[in-house]
Amino acid sequence: MNHSDEEKKLRERIILIEALGSARLKGGEARRNADRINGEIHCLERPDLLIDTQANRSIGIEHFRVDHYVKQDKKASSKAAEFTATIEKERKKVVAEDGIDSIDDNMVDLIGKKIAEATKMFHNACVNDILRSFEMRILDDQSGHLPKVQNYKDHLRQIRVGSTTEIGFLIEIHSDFRNLFMHSRTKVHRVEYGEFPMVREVYELLRGISEKVDWLILAFYGGMDTNLTDAAIIHCANGLFRRSAERQHLAPVEYIGLGKSTPSHPQRNVGNVQAKLDDEKVVYTFDNNCERVDSEKLFRTSLEGAARAFNFAREKKPFVVTFPVEMIYELVYDRAIQSVLPISENDVLRFLHEIGYEEFQIRSDRFAKKWGIIS
Repeated sequence: MNHSDEEKKLRERIILIEALGSARLKGGEARRNADRINGEIHCLERPDLLIDTQANRSIGIEHFRVDHYVKQDKKASSKAAEFTATIEKERKKVVAEDGIDSIDDNMVDLIGKKIAEATKMFHNACVNDILRSFEMRILDDQSGHLPKVQNYKDHLRQIRVGSTTEIGFLIEIHSDFRNLFMHSRTKVHRVEYGEFPMVREVYELLRGISEKVDWLILAFYGGMDTNLTDAAIIHCANGLFRRSAERQHLAPVEYIGLGKSTPSHPQRNVGNVQAKLDDEKVVYTFDNNCERVDSEKLFRTSLEGAARAFNFAREKKPFVVTFPVEMIYELVYDRAIQSVLPISENDVLRFLHEIGYEEFQIRSDRFAKKWGIIS
């Protein structure tokens, strides 16, 4: 095994250990499932990892990564992984040339350039990108892991004769949906970095593969880093997927607003960057060269989205919305909840007219202050 393979195996082992640790800290179903697969961890091939439990069970774990930031190629390759590798390579180059690992002019320029590139990736990503990544890593005949499950099982039975063998997927999920608002059955919050709203299409994909594996270990990370933000361990055997997921607050989430199938604010080129050194601080200024959204389209989709959001809320179904949808939703909330009938786009437009211009301004300012959009 070469150095690169050793690093890969070490990384897979660390991800598994961190995910198990995070699940135990959460308690409840996550902790119970972490305890059910607790055991001695071995590095392997086909599958990547093996857990030997004290109950004479051998659990094969196959690891793979899915990304929010992907290339627009047939393989949906990870743009984020390539980006972070390039950053480290260029950082080492600057350090080697300057002989230091600190903030000098070259490092300032490098950081500014990479922030601009990362911003471009953020603007050019959409929900369907991470769905494509899931589909390629799971279903594809060449690079997918589901078609290889039987091979994993056969290999386990060969090396663990007499043991009860099980198979699980360790899915490393990298995402950044900080521009969204998550509505659960009881509350709303702004999505945090590394938090992944389980959009309905991904949930259904996982539910489908749960029929072929015993465990799904989900490890959640930010779009471009390696700091674990959350984890879930779903018990899939004997049709337990839905119940095990729900006990960890994982349910299908409906996405409402622009940015699902295509980016809402695409950016063709990296914007210009200006850096100003102020004592020990560096202040960057970036050009905003995103394409503008058609205002009429944005308004109409936001009206429609707010109407859908009210109807989902009435049915106590989780959903996630974009900033414009959330704003209209909150502006007319007090009027919409009085309706006993399903809300339509025209209803939302009527509610906006009824509150009047002055009240609209007051409520808009209140919304902005509530979510920290202005000071």
